[in-house]
Amino acid sequence: MVGNINSRITLDFDSVCSDIDSILSDIRHMRSERYFSRTLGIEAVQRLKEYETAIKKRLRDPFSLVVIGDFKRGKSTLINAILGDEILPASVTPETVTINRISYDETPKAEAILQNGKRISLDHSELKRDIMERILPDLPSPIEYVEIKSDNTILKDISIVDTPGVGDLMNAFDEQVADYLINADAIIYVVSARAPFSASEQAFLTSVVVPQSFSRVIVAVNMTDALEKTENINKVKAMTLERAESIGENVYVYMLSALDELCRKKGLRRPEPELESILENNFIEFENALQHDIILQKDIIKSMRGISLTDQMLRDTIARIELIRNALTLGVKKLNAHTAEFQNQDSILKRNIERRKTDMTACVDDMKSEAKHWISEFMARLKTEIETAQNAAAMPDIERHFQFYMIDSIKNAITTCVRYHQQDISVRISSTVKEMAQEITQQTFGSINKQIADCITNVSWTGTDSAMFSIQIADSVLGISEYLGPLYIIGQAVMGFARKKAVERRQSDFLTPVLEGYTDITTDVINSIIKIYDQMKYYAVDALDGMYQKQVEASEDAIRQAQDILTDETRKSDDVITYLMETASVLTAYCESLSKYK
Repeated sequence: MVGNINSRITLDFDSVCSDIDSILSDIRHMRSERYFSRTLGIEAVQRLKEYETAIKKRLRDPFSLVVIGDFKRGKSTLINAILGDEILPASVTPETVTINRISYDETPKAEAILQNGKRISLDHSELKRDIMERILPDLPSPIEYVEIKSDNTILKDISIVDTPGVGDLMNAFDEQVADYLINADAIIYVVSARAPFSASEQAFLTSVVVPQSFSRVIVAVNMTDALEKTENINKVKAMTLERAESIGENVYVYMLSALDELCRKKGLRRPEPELESILENNFIEFENALQHDIILQKDIIKSMRGISLTDQMLRDTIARIELIRNALTLGVKKLNAHTAEFQNQDSILKRNIERRKTDMTACVDDMKSEAKHWISEFMARLKTEIETAQNAAAMPDIERHFQFYMIDSIKNAITTCVRYHQQDISVRISSTVKEMAQEITQQTFGSINKQIADCITNVSWTGTDSAMFSIQIADSVLGISEYLGPLYIIGQAVMGFARKKAVERRQSDFLTPVLEGYTDITTDVINSIIKIYDQMKYYAVDALDGMYQKQVEASEDAIRQAQDILTDETRKSDDVITYLMETASVLTAYCESLSKYK
């Protein structure tokens, strides 16, 4: 009993909300004072308003459970199985890539929320793909999302967000989906038992979902009924668990059949009678986890994410205050002198950022060369395995598994390289951002002041920036399939060979097309590595550019604020510095008051 004491710890959600509301109320009063806006600037006031809106939304909106995954993974069927009813049509507009939000209402209804803010009421039948496609051209604006209301009692506790497939999601909805993920309270990541935890799925989970620091990420391995035998289910589960453990400690795997569960709950014929018992037990295990670890913990989860965002707001504001306070200590003459140099387009500062970008480019190019070497060695080992399979593997196993094994192995090898180097790139960006802050501090304020440099770094690099950069990197990895054209062509040729009844079904004949085209396959894979790393290089340099601009703007803003204060005869700089120190002290006390919940 003592061992599971942490699982019985709870938070008083009302108390958390009360404490945060009190902090927001005090800050609202603080920012409404003219002295505050004159000292920190209108931009700081606006930023605090945006923080307040986001924090209130996070705490007051219904608990948001986001269901995400690639196309054809059965996300809609899984949602219906959770709810025990066909509330969401299984083929909701994949071509149009809509996001669907399902929440509680005593009167069921559906509406399309348009990008221009207007709403269009929809019949339940109109949510189907073919009908929706006929409606779209007549709408005055594109659809932002579809809102579905249901009187299902489960939705009293949570709202569910059904996202489109990951591939299109990454290409067309970067910012919108980043917003959903950042504001989500919990995640269910749906994969297929037929191709569990592919390279692109692992990349998306590693790069985009895990960094959001969810207390628990549920991986639902759907379509388990297609595995035919309990033995196969156990094998796939073991493999998926192994991959999940390499991604993070808070990733939990459940083997499910949403179709089987929905049929069971609706009293319909189930797809695989021999697997009914294990599928039912697996879904019960999944529902128990959903109930005990998500729904019953929803107040704690929302509290901690609200506390985290409030803490971020406080620390961001403290960093801005310290930046202005340090600028004030220089005095007006020094500020004016340094500002003139700072604005010189040929200054050393401009050369330094270009040098940083060149260094980052060379660094990623070195990583690309290393990855090419690793993949070349891997492809040689894979060829040896294929040659061994010609003589050792059973023909039915080769026919059933080889194509998928080969493609998945190559994708996993590429993903492993990218994940390894992605972490290195992120660390290098973080350290470079700090170095740039020191260089800007030296150029702007005349000497390297660690306090000012830290403030500039804190103001310029946010959690949202990290999330968007992760999405950009993941987008590179998710493009693997696009780059592996010849590989898929050879795979199709192999499968075509298997369908030729006139040809003797021998391992050597079956694998011959692969070995004959192996040089082309290797070249294709190497080219994919080049394209992916070139994209990562672009994103890394672009991130440095963006951080540099933010740091420059933060420094210039601090200088302007300091100059305005120092040239204002109605205010004494010592009095302003005292006010800033007192304000920072108050905000620091708020941070400390929230630490009791951590």
